[in-house]
Amino acid sequence: MWQSSISAEQSDAVVLEQIGKQMMPLVDRFGGIVLRDSISDRERLSIAVSDRHAEQVKETLDDALAGVIGQHYKKKYIESEVALHGQPLYFERAFIQALVSFDGGFEREFIKSLIPESEVLSLDGLLRFRCDALKSRWNEICDLASETTAFSANREICLELIKFLLSTVDYETDLAVVTPSEDGYALQLKSETGTASAFAERDSLAATLIRYNPREVLVADETEETEELGFCREIFSVGTLSND
Repeated sequence: MWQSSISAEQSDAVVLEQIGKQMMPLVDRFGGIVLRDSISDRERLSIAVSDRHAEQVKETLDDALAGVIGQHYKKKYIESEVALHGQPLYFERAFIQALVSFDGGFEREFIKSLIPESEVLSLDGLLRFRCDALKSRWNEICDLASETTAFSANREICLELIKFLLSTVDYETDLAVVTPSEDGYALQLKSETGTASAFAERDSLAATLIRYNPREVLVADETEETEELGFCREIFSVGTLSND
């Protein structure tokens, strides 16, 4: 039997939840198990399948690990180094997410090359001891952002950097359909591989769209025109989804 145990600090438990959700359909199909538990001050995710399915599960797991490191941990790192002052919250979040998304395709493959062939993996240990070159790239991005944030009172300069960073990123989805909900926005993300759902809190719509980088955005006709939605129109091709 092939098995893997991944642990993270309790403050980063969300990444194990994300990985577990990604792995569950495949592992279930192969008759394996996915378990979550706690050990002292750490959270753990354990996966087990028969040896004949190990290669496919390991490949999918490495993709999931690269995704959470390239999003969650990179975002934490950049947020600790970069501050944008004098702009609305939705603008700050979009700015940070654009920095996170930049170079994401290359970094994803690079991170996969750093994941050891081991049954036991500590995510914070991986970052601390094997990711110096990766964090050096993150520092370069932070330096670029810091030069821009010196002019953070100038909205146009920051907006142009967001657009530039996003222009270097491959499209993640073909279409994002945005519908208002009681406490934010529901998103339907459509691509060649199918349809997925996402949720954006208020003041996080622009950042969420940047995260999934759709070719086109359609907003439900009943959506209130807000300052943040206007900001999204400056970044993406945004149309209206009619109820007719």
